[in-house]
Amino acid sequence: MADRPLGGTTVVDFSHYIAGSFATMMLADLGARVIKIESTVHLDGIRRRGPAPGRDTPIERPGAYQFIHGKQSVDVNFRTPEGRAAVLDLVRGADIVVENFRHGTLDRADLGYPILAEANPGVIVASVRAFLLSTRLRDVRAGAPAVQAITGVDAGIGYPDGPPLALGRPMGDTVAGLYTAVSLLAALRRRSRSGHGEHLVIGIDQALVATFATAHLAAEPVARAGNDRAGLAPNNFYRCAGQDAWLSIACRSDAEWQGLVAALGAPAWTGDERFADRFARVRHRRALDGHLAEWCRDQDPQVAADRLQSFGVAAVPLAGPAEQLADPHLAARGLVTWLDHAEVGPHPVVNTMFQLASVRSTATHAAPAAGQDTAAVLGG
Repeated sequence: MADRPLGGTTVVDFSHYIAGSFATMMLADLGARVIKIESTVHLDGIRRRGPAPGRDTPIERPGAYQFIHGKQSVDVNFRTPEGRAAVLDLVRGADIVVENFRHGTLDRADLGYPILAEANPGVIVASVRAFLLSTRLRDVRAGAPAVQAITGVDAGIGYPDGPPLALGRPMGDTVAGLYTAVSLLAALRRRSRSGHGEHLVIGIDQALVATFATAHLAAEPVARAGNDRAGLAPNNFYRCAGQDAWLSIACRSDAEWQGLVAALGAPAWTGDERFADRFARVRHRRALDGHLAEWCRDQDPQVAADRLQSFGVAAVPLAGPAEQLADPHLAARGLVTWLDHAEVGPHPVVNTMFQLASVRSTATHAAPAAGQDTAAVLGG
């Protein structure tokens, strides 16, 4: 991995569950040597064994391999003097330390940032926390559902006449993991100039607010609106023929609407004055949804999407994880690697940096002047 961008970089990884583990997974994909500190006494939440369909005994969570592939694992109980000494030995040879314990956990084990910086003044430590925006919440125990609720993300999900809906995935953990990885790359760059390490603290709540508030321009209150979007009609998922088969259709302009009308064969209802222009369609979107739902009911989602796309309509089938893993386009780009395991069998691992490669332009350029570096002309 020496030819990868982070080849020669060593990371000591205390992460458990997803937020910190996602960040160090990206660093490993970029070529860093990641040493994952684990303990059989305090098992990582990612590795905890769960129920296995059709088996009497539990197995390790298959998803664990997404976050631990490409990493080394060391069994260390850092709460013992021997374990603490072993950790400090690793830190002395490291560039980065990542942890996402509750506030104060490493301090109580005499492994807080001052101790780590004394052992290695150039080390960069990243601490991922659930809450940063309010000191009142600093010591609150919380997982992804709680953080996504208190930051207001879930307030915008669901329909106006129903309760808030939770995101079905730990979005905050992965968003914070991205923020952490980018922050660490910036810190490595800064250390190359200053020669000093530093302590970064990243809040999952901070990452969520920054991400979602940007989308809503912060000043506008987020209201539950289901699948409604300002100025878009239709804009919804419509059930199709088959098991849990859905089609997403969205029209942003009158031109796209005319394409939809043509693709459907211009049925009589499309001439209704309620659908005469974009603003009328938004006002009467429920009636419009009813007509489209009836048309989609007997359609194969992929066939219907292909037809609508041929008429310039933004329509795609709803893809679940299984469809995504089997997508030939993604497979051709090297997104997924299948690994084998004695317990769980073949298991997919998503390569987060699968698109990162040196690309040399193939465009036609003028011949370089005598003595001019060809790489400079080609952008290499």
